[in-house]
Amino acid sequence: MVYDEFVEELPRLKQRAVEILREHNNKKSFDNFYNCMKENTAYMKYCRGGEVLHRGILCPNFFQDWITGGMRRGRYVKSLRTGHNAFKYHFDNSDSLICVEVNSSIPDIFEFQFYEGNICWGIQYGTELVAGKQWIAYIYCTMINAGRVEMDLLFMCTGTDQNKIIKTSAWLFDYKNDVPISITERIDGFDVNLPGGVRYTFSQKDYTLYTNAEGEVESYSYISYCDFLTREYPPFSPPKPLKKDSWQNVYGMVKCCSNT
Repeated sequence: MVYDEFVEELPRLKQRAVEILREHNNKKSFDNFYNCMKENTAYMKYCRGGEVLHRGILCPNFFQDWITGGMRRGRYVKSLRTGHNAFKYHFDNSDSLICVEVNSSIPDIFEFQFYEGNICWGIQYGTELVAGKQWIAYIYCTMINAGRVEMDLLFMCTGTDQNKIIKTSAWLFDYKNDVPISITERIDGFDVNLPGGVRYTFSQKDYTLYTNAEGEVESYSYISYCDFLTREYPPFSPPKPLKKDSWQNVYGMVKCCSNT
């Protein structure tokens, strides 16, 4: 997805996220999602490590851990010990991911997935009941086309009954000949106390990717924008190149989206 397409798409996706928030920001919806997950889980997979990433080894973003030193995606394991940060992935009979459960020393975190066309939505509830009510903390939106992740979007919610979004964080991926050539990371902050949630902060990074003879991404450069400040960074090469299988079906669930 190129940047101009994203600018056109973001208002629609944000509005849909607000609709989801208004409909499911309550304990009744949490209970319905939870019971549906219990009834429809056909099998499970487990991942240890990768706790810094959204969904661990199934994180839709194939680039974030590569550019961040010491960040690992984790690995699949046969079973889990309680009290350890790890992921439990719930799949239905169609091999669709329907829930990601974060197993930790605090109350488990649940993110429930559902699909609309070529978009996977994820609803993550907070870890604790507040006055007997369960609030949504995050809403995730992943757009997939031709078996590739084109956009990975996070909506941060207030975590209360306000049904408002306070921040969006987006990663956009543009490809040429099935190889990523540029990536944009954009963050917008909104003041929920002002009418319409006026944007009060903005930052963006535009990455240019460079490949080697094997078609692997071996280095990148980027330009950073933060409000009125702009800074350009020279090419940098992480210790290991980004292999092709990193972005080819990285999400693992592309067949759940109808336009693949």
